[in-house]
Amino acid sequence: MKKKIYCLIVFSLCFIIPSSLNAQIKPFEFRSNYENIKINDDTTTELQNEEQIVMNPKDTTNLVAVWRDFRLGYRQVAYGYSFDGGLTWNQDLFVEPQYIWDSDPGLTVDTAGNFYAVILSYTGSTYEPNGLFVFKSTNGGMSWGDPA
Repeated sequence: MKKKIYCLIVFSLCFIIPSSLNAQIKPFEFRSNYENIKINDDTTTELQNEEQIVMNPKDTTNLVAVWRDFRLGYRQVAYGYSFDGGLTWNQDLFVEPQYIWDSDPGLTVDTAGNFYAVILSYTGSTYEPNGLFVFKSTNGGMSWGDPA
């Protein structure tokens, strides 16, 4: 008798558990009415690419972006930040004091809401030193500490 009850419970759970899991998963809703919003105030027609946007897990209205930026005529890395879910943005260029060219930005955020940007920086010569620099922001991307 115990074996039959056990089998009945297991059999019932096979139907209950999957249906409860499906109830928690929301299907992806494709929306086509998103408005394009310009993040930077660059008025040149220079290339800007390799962009990344990360959301603060402590404040989902805080977004930070990094991208490769040629507005000065050579490779730089810019950043932008928003505190209204991306409707408005402030932006600037990273200042890396050792090498003239910056490229290949990366961006992440930790669980405390600190953002980290990594930048490849170099002189343009394969015979001179190059470096990877990490910047940290503790205020939602508004400012960044000295690179490490």
